[in-house]
Amino acid sequence: MYNRTAKNLDTGTQLHSASFARKQTGSESAVQFVDSREGTAAQLKLQAMANNSIASHSVSANPVVQRLKGATGTAQEDDDVTFTLNQEFIDKHVANDKTEAEQVTERRIATGKPPGIVEGTAPNNLAKEADWTTAIKGSTDSVPPEGDWSCEYGKSEEFNERLTKVSVPGWEAQGKTGSVKVKATTNKKYVGGLWCVDGGTDNGEGGFTEGTATVTVDISHLTS
Repeated sequence: MYNRTAKNLDTGTQLHSASFARKQTGSESAVQFVDSREGTAAQLKLQAMANNSIASHSVSANPVVQRLKGATGTAQEDDDVTFTLNQEFIDKHVANDKTEAEQVTERRIATGKPPGIVEGTAPNNLAKEADWTTAIKGSTDSVPPEGDWSCEYGKSEEFNERLTKVSVPGWEAQGKTGSVKVKATTNKKYVGGLWCVDGGTDNGEGGFTEGTATVTVDISHLTS
């Protein structure tokens, strides 16, 4: 059975896996009409413009629901995956107002790391927990990322520091201890963490039967 381990952030070691074929999904909603009658090029162009206008109106009236979705071969393929913001993430990046954002950042500085935040040269990005969660749910990125897993691997897990990029209203806090300044901002960052695929039906060859394994994600990391 194929098992992965988390990436070591201190050494920068990265895990790679063999690529695997993914099913290409999608749909085409545009309908083409063939007019066998005689007509000029101008008439045909006007008809095409009318069709495009109708199609555009339909799309805006029925927006696609976006989410962090399961990868091909998992039980949650193209559907929601279970994720959590772990305590490490909450302790570093969750606040409910400017005052709390300052307090959280002061506590990070007191730990002595990371150097950029301790020295006041790098900002700490914060937002309400509900806003982080909403932004992650709004992602269309697949987990595991494309090429990182297939049914033949069986149980697998890996740390990925850039699972999906989010845009979240919140605060940016920066400065040395005792002089942290906070300003409102829109945090545009990548969230990362440990993804795991497990619980699938054994296919007798060390892997899982397609569509039976479950994906979970433990969010712990924020980066540019």
